[in-house]
Amino acid sequence: MASRPVVKEQPWYIREFTGRKLAWNLFYYAGHIAIFSYGWWKQASDPKLAGLNTLKFSVWSSRGAGLCLGVDGALILIPVLRNIVTAVRPSLTWLFPADENLWFHRQIAYSLLFFTIVHTTAHYVNFINVERTQIRKETAWEIHYTMPGGFTGHVMLVIMVLMYTTAHQKIRQQCFEAFWYTHHLAFFFMLGLYTHATGCFVRGALPGEPVACLGYFTWRFTTWWGIIYFFERVYRVIRSRRQTKMTGVLMHPSGAMEIRFVKPSMKYKA
Repeated sequence: MASRPVVKEQPWYIREFTGRKLAWNLFYYAGHIAIFSYGWWKQASDPKLAGLNTLKFSVWSSRGAGLCLGVDGALILIPVLRNIVTAVRPSLTWLFPADENLWFHRQIAYSLLFFTIVHTTAHYVNFINVERTQIRKETAWEIHYTMPGGFTGHVMLVIMVLMYTTAHQKIRQQCFEAFWYTHHLAFFFMLGLYTHATGCFVRGALPGEPVACLGYFTWRFTTWWGIIYFFERVYRVIRSRRQTKMTGVLMHPSGAMEIRFVKPSMKYKA
């Protein structure tokens, strides 16, 4: 019996650094640098936030990274909208890599992780300095664990640790169920993201004015993608319950199993 040829997998850097992927990443991160800069500038230049701006670089960094996280929180759902991506794919492949939706999803996840590290580190410094300077009569512990921003932030961090570790290729291949079930924690991650700013850590006012919440209110656009994703999942459940008839099961010599079925409602292009 002739031996099968060994197919060598391409090195990761050849797969990842193609011209089109490099161009997309350059565009994507250039946009994020602009968003981060705007978030930094908006915080630093707002006279209503003069008290909070005494914390300087840590609060400016946390605000810039937080704005990027709001954008990534919306974008990360787009690649997993399977039915919508399939519908728009022919006309919008120039805008985003619709043919490689999982690669697209991973790139946003990398960005989300990076700006989470920046945002979280900066906020830890913020909270310690709030307690040290007493610009507000709060301790770092209180902000961390008794206020909505700190509590939801730590919940999201725990969920990210579980999701990112089980999404690693080796773990995913050895125990796909761990990856599958922990990724469903994304529901709670999104709830945390949408409610993260409810404690109004960023607040201020000019002299003689009432104190107001001065966040970026990114939930106003991130929640729309969550709503769209919810209806996408509802449609998938409805579609999965349509009639399906199994017509045969074949076991091939190589050990692969072939399942033949008929589903009249299923449409595809070869």
